[in-house]
Amino acid sequence: MVYNSLTDIPRNLKEGIDWLIALKGTDGEKNLAAMGAAVYNFLAPCLPERVAEEVVGDAAKGVLNNPVGNPADSKPFLALEHIKLISMGYMWQKELRELWPANVMLKLFIKFIDKKPSELANTIKDNPETVTEKLGKIVNGCEKFVSDIKHPEQYKSAYGKNATWVKSCSQNPEDCAAVFVGIAPMLYVGLESLRDASQDAKKAEPSEAGENFRKVLKAVGLKDRGSSNDSSDLDEAQNRLGEVLQAMGYEQRRIRDSMRGSYVLQSLSVLDHDLLNSLYDISGFDVTIEWGLRKSKSKSTTNVSAYWPAL
Repeated sequence: MVYNSLTDIPRNLKEGIDWLIALKGTDGEKNLAAMGAAVYNFLAPCLPERVAEEVVGDAAKGVLNNPVGNPADSKPFLALEHIKLISMGYMWQKELRELWPANVMLKLFIKFIDKKPSELANTIKDNPETVTEKLGKIVNGCEKFVSDIKHPEQYKSAYGKNATWVKSCSQNPEDCAAVFVGIAPMLYVGLESLRDASQDAKKAEPSEAGENFRKVLKAVGLKDRGSSNDSSDLDEAQNRLGEVLQAMGYEQRRIRDSMRGSYVLQSLSVLDHDLLNSLYDISGFDVTIEWGLRKSKSKSTTNVSAYWPAL
C-alpha cells in the first residue's frame, strides 16, 4: 500500500521512517525547518510559562467561561490521541511487547503518559531551531539506516511522490506535527529494539581471532568443541533479529540478504541514545484537553483510523 499524503498515519517503524524521508523531500533544509517550527508551535503552549500566559489571557477575554470538553471541538488533539493509540498497538505486537523498551513504554501508555513539562522543555529548548536541528539529525540517521539495509531493487517506500510537505502540511502544519509527536513512541521503540536485537546478535558472532583459530584447528584436523554451541547461539540471535526486523515492517525480500547484527548495529550508529532520548521525551508528553480546545481554530485533516495488530 502506498500513501499519498503525510497525514496518512504510519503503522510501523518502516512506514514511520519512510514518512520522515518523504517529509524531508527534495528541499530538506526548508521542509525540516518548517516542520521544526510546526512541532515547536504544537508543543510549546503546553510548557508551564506558556500555559500560564494563555490562561490569564483567555480568562481576561472570558474564553474559559465557555463549555470545555467537547471532543469534536479539538480535532488536532483528538488526532494526536488516535495516533498515540496506533503507536501503542504497534508496541503490542507479540514480537515486541515483552522486550525493552516496548514493555516500558506500554506501561507509560497505560498510566496515561504524563511527562514533566521540564523534561519536554529540555527537548525543545527555547526556539524552533533546536527542534529543527534534532529533527534533521533523526531524519538523516534514519536515511542512512535505510540506505544501508534496503535491497537496492526491491525496497519500496510507503509514501508516494505526492506525499510532500507542500501538498500535505503547508496549509495545516499542526496536523503533520501531530503525526510526528504521535509516532515518536513508535520511532523510539522501533529503533531502540533494533539496536538491542543487533547488539545481542553481534555478541553471538564469532570474533575475528576466533574465526582464525577455527581455521587453524581445521587445517590441522582438529575439531573445535565449542563451535556447535556457538553456532546455535548465533542462529538464535540472528533469528530474533530477523523477527524484530519483520515486526518493524521490513520484509525479508525488501532488505539485504544475510545481514549480521554487527552490520545492522553499524547502520544505526548515527542514531545514538542521546538523540533518540528526544523522541522518548516527546513520547511521554500528554497534551491537555484545555490546550487542545485552544488549538481548535485550525481545521485538522489528519487521516486516522482504528488499528490494532493481530496477536
